[in-house]
This record gives sequence, C-alpha cells and structure tokens, in this order.
Amino acid sequence: MSIEITTTSLITGSTNTDGSGSAENLTVENGHEIDLSHYTTFDDQGNSEGAWTIVDGDTTVADRFNRYGDHETSITNTADWNDDGEKEIFVDTADYEHYVQSTLNTNLSLTIENYVDVNLHTTYLENTGELQFRIEGAKRGTIDLSDGRSGGVQLDIVAQSNGPSWGNMFEVTGSSGSDRVAIGGKEGTEYTEFSMDLAAGDDWFTASVLNAPASASQIRFVDGGDGVDTISIHDTEAGTLAEVDFVNFEIISANEHELTLNEDVLSHNGTQDAPLIVENTTELNFAGDVESITAKEYDYVNDHGVHKDGYYEVTVDYDDASYTVITDSVDDSWLA
Repeated sequence: MSIEITTTSLITGSTNTDGSGSAENLTVENGHEIDLSHYTTFDDQGNSEGAWTIVDGDTTVADRFNRYGDHETSITNTADWNDDGEKEIFVDTADYEHYVQSTLNTNLSLTIENYVDVNLHTTYLENTGELQFRIEGAKRGTIDLSDGRSGGVQLDIVAQSNGPSWGNMFEVTGSSGSDRVAIGGKEGTEYTEFSMDLAAGDDWFTASVLNAPASASQIRFVDGGDGVDTISIHDTEAGTLAEVDFVNFEIISANEHELTLNEDVLSHNGTQDAPLIVENTTELNFAGDVESITAKEYDYVNDHGVHKDGYYEVTVDYDDASYTVITDSVDDSWLA
C-alpha cells in the first residue's frame, strides 16, 4: 500500500513594520502562501526512498525520506536575515497526518532556518517515531506543541538577535508527553528572552551557550509542569542557573558547574515528599540568610529503580522555612 506524503501549511511575510506585528498575525490575506501540493509516495513496507525541493522566491523547502523511516523537512530563507517579505514564517504541521498513518515507525524532523519571527504549530498522530523540530537563527517566536501526541517532542531553538528592540521573546507551550527542549544561540543572545510551559510529562530543559541578559528586566522563565522534570545548564556565560527563573522542576543537572541555589529556587522546585535532586555539580552553595546546613548519607534510587551511590540528604534552614535537597555534592562542614 502506498501512502501520500504532503508537507506543512506554510505562509511567509512581514506584518511587523512598526514593532507591533508578529508571525502570529500571518494569514493568506497578508502573507505569501507557498504551494506545497507537491507530493510523492512510498511503500509502507519500507522499500522506497526519495527527495524533492520546492523553490518559491527566497524560500526553499527541501524534503527527504528513506526506507528506514526517517523523514526530514527543511524550510529556509535564502535571502539575507531580516529582509523585507521574509522576516516572518507561519508553519502548521497538520498535514503530517497524511503520511504518519503508515505502518512505519516514522521519525520526523523539521528545521526552520533564517527567519526573524517563527510561528510553529504542531499536530501529529500517535504512531510516529521520534519528532524533532529545530528553529535556527530566529530572534523571536511562538512554538505550540500542545496538540501533539503523548510520546513527547524534541525542540531545539538556536536564537540570534540584532538588538533589544522589536521583541526577543520565545513563547513555548509543551506537549502532554516527555519533551526535550533546548535553547541556545548565535550572536546577540544577551537580548534573548523566553517564557516556556512544558506541561505534563517527564520533560528535560537545557539552556546552552546563552549570553548573560543585557537587562535585569528581561524574562527567562520556564515552568516544568507536571511529571519528573529536569533542568540542565551547560556552557552559559554565567555558568550557573542564576539567569533563568524556573519552577516545578524535580531535578537539576549542573553538568560539572558550580551551583548556587537561593530560597526562591528551593521553594518553587521539588516538594516536601519528593525533595529537589541536584546532580553533577562541582560545588553546591546556598544563598541568602541561611541559619544552618546539615547533611547525612542518603540511599538514592532513581525513577528507573537504579541505586546510585554517593548521595546525601541536605537540610537547609532559613529563618522562616526549612528545605531538603538530595545531592551528590556536599561540603564536609555539613556532615553531622
């Protein structure tokens, strides 16, 4: 049986001419709708492969699929970044349904590159393999994964900016599954802002290669939502989590960085019944008016039932509250 493959709904344009518009405003009336009626077919027994390309002005859509169930689509602005008419893009992946009905465990990948403002809405079925979305070179965007499947999504944002004006915010809504969301950048990431709600599932959030904010008023916020969520910090300029506000996370992976936690972090992550877990830090510190810190050995078994040695239960007392952290890094002075 052959399956038709069609691609996404796609509109480009520049509605933001005075700082007040965005890719969310793009329609077929005010933008340029690209004809993606081109399609190909493949046998769902997995014995075909192919590729096609559409060039429409400064937009190139390239599509490749193989017999192993990998399907990659890229949408690229081939003009200069921030060129009039190619600043914004709206993509709706609803048409993926036409081919993921195949019996293949299809792995889907979509890359959107060199647009200032990206509006991505994802829709897909339950029977696909891996789902990966990559936004490369955007200054701002709205990414909505909430209409997706329960299996989760991988989203990578590589931001860039030319300054503080006209908006630098990425708004992300996660799926009901276990998403892996990463934000990093090229040049100008000191202006990058984000507000993310990762919703349900055991999500993983990573901030990587971001410059420290240019202004104290900038927003860098992520809500882990329900589930056992992990926040991971990599090679940022600050080298800590201090520049990201985060709530409803159960695990912090410091990736061999020194880490300082304040009372705001402790009160909004982990719970009394399931304390915050801090792993892979070279040195753990606590900020604020700390009255005492004590630690004792802890028998830690992770969510996969694996026992992990070298963990401690740390109790941090402030004048108005007490918090418990499970960690693999302690100061000798904390040991009772």
